[in-house]
Amino acid sequence: TTTSPKDFWKERFGRYSGEAKERDKAEKEADGKEEKEESVPPKKIEGIGDEAFWASNRFGGILYVLKGDAFISISLGGADDEPTKLDKSKALAQKALGRRSTFGLVPTAETPADDPLRQPYHFSSHVLLWHVLRAFSHPSAEEIRAATLQHFAVDGRFAYAVTGPRGEGARHYHDANDLPTVFAPGWGFCDASEPLWRETIAFAWSEANEGYFPGRFGGLGSLHTPRPWTLGDLQEIVVARVTADRNREGRARERLARVETWDGLIAEAYDEDTGAVAARHWFAWPAAFRALLEREPMLTAP
Repeated sequence: TTTSPKDFWKERFGRYSGEAKERDKAEKEADGKEEKEESVPPKKIEGIGDEAFWASNRFGGILYVLKGDAFISISLGGADDEPTKLDKSKALAQKALGRRSTFGLVPTAETPADDPLRQPYHFSSHVLLWHVLRAFSHPSAEEIRAATLQHFAVDGRFAYAVTGPRGEGARHYHDANDLPTVFAPGWGFCDASEPLWRETIAFAWSEANEGYFPGRFGGLGSLHTPRPWTLGDLQEIVVARVTADRNREGRARERLARVETWDGLIAEAYDEDTGAVAARHWFAWPAAFRALLEREPMLTAP
């Protein structure tokens, strides 16, 4: 069972959340326990979030800030003294609190292809954010997942990006750079049989998607460089493995072999009619991804 952010907060700071006299009493009553758990009780910080505490440690401290149904924690390294680290942590917390929306999504200014994003909430970035938070057992991980499932589900698939809650201003698109979308089943974000994911993948490898380029060497690419991309072929290998489609994996591998350059490397993008290099003869990202897939024949997500 995942502990909710508010449950964690109550367990961690509940006895320090009252008025000053009540907190003093709680601290005295907890002295014995505190000696084992922490050198000094956390200090309540006013004027930030719904509630905030500074927990001192030998490196300086950690600032915990509760806002709504989520909290953030900030810890700074360096040689600054504790008061300076607290002031800097408070400033960072104020910026961070301004980033997350009231409906649970986190805005970004760019796509994974480094292009400007008109819709500030981007699907695959949220899948990646959830994955990282879960890897560190962060209590906000499941909140991010729930908000992502709720607000990107539009027209029977996951939208590429939205401007607001419940699919507002949705854009349907898929890009060769959006690896977390195909990693979603392997990471456990959703099941490979999830209809929303299946429809997203079907759309991605169709001419309805601006990022798909038909032709003799046609495939998934990106508007960043409007051609098929080798990252798109590598994504297709992952999709084929997730969906147990050996023929599809074979076709993607064959296409990669045909567009491979003389030195065994693969380019960023290639011409959809001839297979000739269209951008970046040497592109480390797909080369590294290809090596991972070759090393682990059953890999569906790193």
